[in-house]
Amino acid sequence: MPCTCGNWRRWIRPLVVCLYVALLLLVLPLCVWELQKSEVGTHSKAWLCS
Repeated sequence: MPCTCGNWRRWIRPLVVCLYVALLLLVLPLCVWELQKSEVGTHSKAWLCS
């Protein structure tokens, strides 16, 4: 009997890509904004972005 659990491979990659893009577009700017508000040094901001 063939395994029917192969359908998850069809949607898992787009889900991971969407989560990664959301992380980059939403979370990273919020972190930079918080660092800007707390007036941390330039090296700390560069470390976060890298």
